[in-house]
Amino acid sequence: MIRIGFILLIASFGFAQQSKEELFNESIRFCKLDDHKNVILNLDKYIVLDSTNFDIYYRRGYSKLMIKEYESSIVDFNKALFLNQNHQGSLYNKAVALKEINKRDEAVDCLNKLIELNPNEFNVYLRRGEIFFDKELFDKALSDFLIADKLNPNYNHTVNLLALTHYFKKNYKEALIGFNKVVEKDELFYKVYENRANVYCALGEYLKAIKDYDKAIELNPSGDVYNNRAYSKYLANDLNGALKDYENAILLNPKNEKYFHDRGMIYNKLGKLNEALEDYTKAISINPKLKEAYINRAVVKYKLKDLDGACKDAKMAKELGFDTSKFYSFVSCK
Repeated sequence: MIRIGFILLIASFGFAQQSKEELFNESIRFCKLDDHKNVILNLDKYIVLDSTNFDIYYRRGYSKLMIKEYESSIVDFNKALFLNQNHQGSLYNKAVALKEINKRDEAVDCLNKLIELNPNEFNVYLRRGEIFFDKELFDKALSDFLIADKLNPNYNHTVNLLALTHYFKKNYKEALIGFNKVVEKDELFYKVYENRANVYCALGEYLKAIKDYDKAIELNPSGDVYNNRAYSKYLANDLNGALKDYENAILLNPKNEKYFHDRGMIYNKLGKLNEALEDYTKAISINPKLKEAYINRAVVKYKLKDLDGACKDAKMAKELGFDTSKFYSFVSCK
């Protein structure tokens, strides 16, 4: 008997290593497709072959920024800057990433250096102005937005931020002029209608405010806009209209304590005390540190003859920092 043996040959298939040029071109292709994860994978391989090219770290950092890997993107921008300390793209995008993780002072430092390198780039002033605005440094924000507007006149985003800064500085006339300019250039920019409505509300022109909130809701309904329109209706003595708007706000965002609190105020105003009590309680359940809800619930409980409950809520409001002197002027608690 002849035994036949079979020899299994295992073929080894080798793949040629991609070159730096191929990896770079692949990363560019994926970047155009907004496929930043594959950009990063290709640039990882590139860096294994060559870790001295600042542009590769910059590009990998940018892709990480796009997928919100902020800390890791900053590491790459720092590597790019170590290799090329004045690289403006790395400085700018590092500032963007730092702002996203609330390291605003460090972001400003990057933008300051950028302005030293190139004092004519409007985006840098715009970005620094946004940081100052977030920090409520409105004078500094206004200065940067004015420079950005001078370098790139009538850019709608800048004009809107200028107007918004004027609003917070209570320069309502200048704010209206700015918001009107934005509307003229872009009638579908929903946010500007909400911003302009806030100005009208501050000026006591509630019907104009409501009209702008109407437009904002038509373009992009949100809980906050319904809430703001409700407040304008409340000030215009349209309590039932306000109540309906608060209901819509709650439908869109049932976890916002402010909506329940504010609707409770309308119920209180309408004499619907049990409904008001329920809304204040709901607001407190969402945010147990909402001092306004405690004092307003205390008032409602007092009206409902629940003196002990009213006093307990007033005590809690005081502990949270609310000035309860007005309440204690008409309510005597043990």
